[in-house]
Parts: sequence; C-alpha cells; structure tokens
Amino acid sequence: MSLEIMDCCICKKQIEPQRTESGEIYWTQGNDALPIHDGRCCNKCNAEIVTPARFTDISMSTGKIYKKPEEDK
Repeated sequence: MSLEIMDCCICKKQIEPQRTESGEIYWTQGNDALPIHDGRCCNKCNAEIVTPARFTDISMSTGKIYKKPEEDK
C-alpha cells in the first residue's frame, strides 16, 4: 500500500490517513467520490456530500424515499 497523502477531489484538502488505535497508518486513499466526482474524497466530503447524493440517486431510481434515522422520530 502506498503511504502517499492524497488530496480530496472535492474540497482539495489533504485526505487524513486512517490509523489503528496504536497510531499505525493502515489506509491513505480516503473514499470513493462517485457519483460526485471520479476520484477519492475525504471523510467529511464523503459524509456531507457523497453519501447524501447516493441516497438521492437510490431514491430517484427506486421511487422510495429514504429518511435519516432522526427524521423518523
């Protein structure tokens, strides 16, 4: 595995490496940014931009509306 630090293809900031509890780096390549961009993204962009876009794509293709768990309360 390459330990090269990558930049997020969405926000352009460095992707934080994933570490074990002891601090050893085990992943440096972030997340798949599709359907937003063909590249790798940071955890923040994945959570705030990519994942919601995927749920929207699923909703549009199936006709089902998916809600966040807190909206069901």
